[in-house]
Amino acid sequence: MKLRELRLGWRHLIEQPGYALVVVLGLAVGFGACMLLLAFVRFSLSYNAQVPDAQQVYVLKQRFNLDPRAPWFELAPVALMTRAMQDPAVQDASGIWQVTTRAVRIGAQVHKVELSYVLPHFASMLGVRALAGDLQAALDRPGGLALTQQTAQRWFGSQMALGRTVRIDGQLLTVTAIVPDPPANTTLPFSALVGMSSALVSANERSDLLKLSGSWGKVLLRLKRGSAPQALTDTLQQAIDHSELVAALAPAQRQQLGARSPMELRLTPLLDSYFDRDVAGAPFSGARGERAGTLGLAAVGALILLLATINTVNLATVHVLRRQREIAVRKLLGASARTVVLQFLAESVLVALLACALGLLLAWIVLPLFAQLVERQLDSVVSLANVGYGLTLALLVGLLAGLQPAWIALRVVPARALAGRDNAESARAARLRWCLTVLQFGAAVALAGLTLVIARQVQFAGQAYPGFDGASLLVIDSHRTGTPQGRAMRDAMARLPFVTGVAAAADAVGRHSSKGLAELGRAGRPSVGMQSKSVSANFFDVYQVRPLAGRLFEAGRDDAAAARSVVLNVVAARALGFAAPQDAVGQTVLSLRRDGSSSAREVIGIAPELRHESLHEAPVPTAYFPSDDVAVLTLRVNGEMADVERAVQAQWRASFPDEELSMHRADSFFALDYADDARLASLLAAATAVALTIAGFGIYVLAAYGVRRKQREIVMRKLYGALPRDIATLVLRDCLRVLGAGALLGVPLALFGAQRYLAGFVERDPLGLWMVPLAGVGAGALALLASARQSVLAARSTPLLALRAD
Repeated sequence: MKLRELRLGWRHLIEQPGYALVVVLGLAVGFGACMLLLAFVRFSLSYNAQVPDAQQVYVLKQRFNLDPRAPWFELAPVALMTRAMQDPAVQDASGIWQVTTRAVRIGAQVHKVELSYVLPHFASMLGVRALAGDLQAALDRPGGLALTQQTAQRWFGSQMALGRTVRIDGQLLTVTAIVPDPPANTTLPFSALVGMSSALVSANERSDLLKLSGSWGKVLLRLKRGSAPQALTDTLQQAIDHSELVAALAPAQRQQLGARSPMELRLTPLLDSYFDRDVAGAPFSGARGERAGTLGLAAVGALILLLATINTVNLATVHVLRRQREIAVRKLLGASARTVVLQFLAESVLVALLACALGLLLAWIVLPLFAQLVERQLDSVVSLANVGYGLTLALLVGLLAGLQPAWIALRVVPARALAGRDNAESARAARLRWCLTVLQFGAAVALAGLTLVIARQVQFAGQAYPGFDGASLLVIDSHRTGTPQGRAMRDAMARLPFVTGVAAAADAVGRHSSKGLAELGRAGRPSVGMQSKSVSANFFDVYQVRPLAGRLFEAGRDDAAAARSVVLNVVAARALGFAAPQDAVGQTVLSLRRDGSSSAREVIGIAPELRHESLHEAPVPTAYFPSDDVAVLTLRVNGEMADVERAVQAQWRASFPDEELSMHRADSFFALDYADDARLASLLAAATAVALTIAGFGIYVLAAYGVRRKQREIVMRKLYGALPRDIATLVLRDCLRVLGAGALLGVPLALFGAQRYLAGFVERDPLGLWMVPLAGVGAGALALLASARQSVLAARSTPLLALRAD
């Protein structure tokens, strides 16, 4: 293909501005949508890629086998890091001991920060280098502190942050280093760093790092090339199996475990950790993705580009049929077959390149809105690499899209074309174009149906009754609850106007930042692992939950008796072998501890199901234990929530002037369980809108070509007395065939995808699958609307003008 063919193609596009605008704009929308979706996919597949030699880095995760329902955690005994360094397969080891929210006082201002306590070699493991200052000194000195650029900007603005002092938990720390912000696509985010030598870490906490039964953290191991991760896993597993953790087990617990280890270990490649579904939803895991869904979005992006390309092929085919006289003249003037083919290929490539450039511009304009939609900080789409990939893809699309028009042009017979007898499209080519249009519509129906099902299920799940009315509940996080100041603050909160009760719990219902585990058993029966929830005596009163059997905890009862009691949910009662919930009331169960000891507790009542988990998980056995030393407060209010929130903020400032308030409405946690589902629904909705637009345009092009192809038939029918409605019906009949075939293709695909998606829920919207045929009807109505104009034009056409048109 030479410059001459491209110049002729450009001249032709300028001479046909209407055609050029339609074909370029339609393909540009496909390119733009495809680029955005692929940018999100690339972002998701690149998690932790910034870590040096990341393919050799592994994350250690574990779970307790005493509870078969226990989740996996990316937290393990930090002492295993020392054991791992003794293995010749390990090159380096580090990690994060803990991440806690801390209040930072800078002069009269108070900020909140997620403070990361990092283990030795953290900087070299993650490739973190100081932009200013001394990072190693910041992590080694008791008063050292390292900040990211964003945190330093937020705290100190444009002023120099290095050397400034801040106060955290009463300790004076100096900003010793400024480090780059971690990328958005990392499972190891941080805002501020301190080392284990920090004044914020006590001597007892440092000594616990050496014990397998001591402190836990996120452990990272870099293996030498060629080393087998499974061999290292076996070595660390043996260290656990011969540790004090196993020695402290009770005989009943050892019997229950059999040959299994009480703590099972696994190594996950750091590059795969974002897609590790084992730890998704577990405390301290952060956002996790699903590989199949991510790759599915890549397929959707490719599908949208394919649909837009099909439209381009159809438009170019109709256009070349109208240019038969021009082609015939060129052939008579000596144009060879190669010249004709190259001309149409050049025009197609030129259209694709222009569409790609415009699509990249559209993607760049829409990128901020798209990033907000997917809740990710995406890199710029218009990078040099992406421009190169886009132009290469455009070249390929242009060549493929130009094959059909070039073939039709090649088959034009000059004598027939100049005599006014069009060289009609072959039956095979017409069938191919018809099939491509059916594919367009079927894909649009499948996307629309799946989108409606997902959106409906997300709405259903978010509105599912959690076992209590959360509209009047306010949740406050406070690690000071057990201190005298914390108890005074709690009493002050209870005296606020409109506050009718204040309860405490280890975590809010519906949130998953804290999951306690308990093991209960009965005489003569194996013990059962279950979730443990520590709550205050008035917890059920504040949540206005009534027992299914027996009674629940009550404020003011004898403390000694309360300490020997437990409340179960229905699932826990069934797991312990009780035939009916009321049979468990008054019975004694044994609460087993890790050291082998146990305590007898009386089951005083059975609580209804509170939705501690999302609808993705089945209800689990749950035991409620009375405790006042828990960190999350729940306030029941009977006034305007906004007024109560202002009063709570004022009281908090009076009680803890150096700390920021963490306050949430109780019903806000349930939406977080379905944030990924809602994001998927939003992405598919945007893709569906584009696909329906493209499919509607494809139907319009097919109807326009059908009217042109049947022009003489329409004339003859009118001359023989056919009414306008008969002509409109003739045109619409062809469109209905396409719609029917597309529905037969798209509806089963949508049903298959919807059933696969709904299989991940334990409760489903009963009307969910009905959304699929509804989507088919809606898409069909839009397609008929798109073809209506051609029907009206055909019905109103004048036979004399139609005969003179050729």
